[in-house]
Amino acid sequence: MTGTLDQAWNFFSAGRLPETRRLLEVRLRESPGDARSHLLLGLVEIGEGSTASGLRRIEEVAAACSPPAPLCCHLGQLRFGQGEYARAEAWLRRALSQDPAHAEAWTALGNTLRMLQRPGEAEQAFRRSIALAPGTEDGYVGLAFLLREAHRPVEAAAAMLQLARAAGDRTEVLEKTLGFLEDLAQLELAAEIAERLVERAPTDARLQARAGRLLAKLGRFENAARCYRRAVALDATSDAAYLGLAVVRRFSSPHDPDAVLIRDALAGGGLGESGTICAHFAMGKILDDCGQYDAAFDQFREANERRYRSRPFNLPAYLGRMRRIREAFGTSTASTVAAGTPASPKPVFIVGMMRSGTTLVERILDSHPHVHGAGELPLVESIAASLGLAATDAEPPAQPPAALDPDRLAEFAREYLATVAGLSRGEPVVIDKNPGNFAYLGLLARLFPNARFIHCSRDPLDTCLSIYFQHFAHEAHAWTYDLGVIGEVYADYRLTMSHWSSVLPGRLIELDYGALVRDPDAQTRVLLDFLKLPFDPACLASHRNQRPVGTASVWQARQPVYTGSVGRWRHYATQLAPLRRQLREAGVPIGEDPPEG
Repeated sequence: MTGTLDQAWNFFSAGRLPETRRLLEVRLRESPGDARSHLLLGLVEIGEGSTASGLRRIEEVAAACSPPAPLCCHLGQLRFGQGEYARAEAWLRRALSQDPAHAEAWTALGNTLRMLQRPGEAEQAFRRSIALAPGTEDGYVGLAFLLREAHRPVEAAAAMLQLARAAGDRTEVLEKTLGFLEDLAQLELAAEIAERLVERAPTDARLQARAGRLLAKLGRFENAARCYRRAVALDATSDAAYLGLAVVRRFSSPHDPDAVLIRDALAGGGLGESGTICAHFAMGKILDDCGQYDAAFDQFREANERRYRSRPFNLPAYLGRMRRIREAFGTSTASTVAAGTPASPKPVFIVGMMRSGTTLVERILDSHPHVHGAGELPLVESIAASLGLAATDAEPPAQPPAALDPDRLAEFAREYLATVAGLSRGEPVVIDKNPGNFAYLGLLARLFPNARFIHCSRDPLDTCLSIYFQHFAHEAHAWTYDLGVIGEVYADYRLTMSHWSSVLPGRLIELDYGALVRDPDAQTRVLLDFLKLPFDPACLASHRNQRPVGTASVWQARQPVYTGSVGRWRHYATQLAPLRRQLREAGVPIGEDPPEG
């Protein structure tokens, strides 16, 4: 009998599950109560895909057969994968009672306790795992995610940096660390990891382009350009590198070496569709810089038409969703959030159509000592999506939006405020500069009774043109690649903002981009008065602000305030004539026609 069981274990270890099952069935006919045979049969069932059945069989005989620590750990992980966290914890603690130095079990226990909402115990488990196996990444990663969820970003970053030090030359671990630090907006630290990566993989074009993007966000434009050049030299299809080369500086000649590099790449072909689109956008930007406007528009038109063909936009579905959002917040915007929601930090939302000056306004305010600019956060979009209120071009949901239950909204509000507080350094005012949040002002007014909203507006034609000239490369922005669709979305945005203006008296201010760049002193004082903040001269030197820029305005945001973009559309008046008619017919106020000639 023992020989039969030993042979069954050998078959099982070799992955020969059918043979294992046949031997066990013979053995169990002779000894139906044999615990070790049931244990192995349970493992066979799990291996065959009948996980629930196998786990039940094993748990029924576990007391009699005393599974070893590694097997208990494996069973705990299986229960974890099924969402059975209490049972997972029992198995993992059983493993650790037999082998307190089992690092994998400590990591699995940390993940389980995290899901059981016991963060203190989870942190202890992760730290124990790291102490036992300092060269294994899972403990560090689990601890870092736990600390991020607890809104302790500095400690989360430290955990990942500790992993990076332990990783040595392991490129995949360094990349994971880099991505985590980018998500935490710890871009200075991320840039250090990126430099280590490109040193270890100097022929990896993808890493060169990634390092260039990071350096550009930090304002290190010359270093970023060098990384982008290396990327395209290593791989001519490095699409993002072409765009990067174009946006990190202003061009004065179409014969600039970088311009020639991009033009030659287009002429040579072989870039692939994505690379070709990016290179056309890049050449359009270069030619626009050089004042060759007709040629520039031709490049932008080619880029946009190619991009739109690959991902058309469902305009009727989007307009339907926007109508539902406005209907959900008709006239009542009184806060429905339950008592106990923290009043600090005070959230300020900068919204508007993309390319309307939102980055400039954020950096002006972020330069104030009482304000922290948190960048374009996806948090509000996530809340709206969970309520069935997402402003997308997906088909309208089959069910109506979820009820705005006060307790549920209070939980969203607490989580949001805890997150943005963790991103700041204790400043009493935190800015969320996501232009697309204009769709959700009614929801935000209910979530945050002390929130204030800054609506950045800009000349409609300048705004639409700037959108058309930008490659956003995001599924949510599929509407930006067709001028007619841009006009429809813009008109609906104006309708939405008119609606919020009527239902949010005293909480919403509109700031005109043209007025801001013509008289930044006066308009900055208006903003600070609206937020009840004292004037600070640093706000008038926002181009000296060293915080990273993660938006399409990465270069412009680090320049002194200038008026060069006001009336830019006039260079393209002929090409924009259909858009002008479309906006006028939609009731959007349009300025005077440009003079003839």
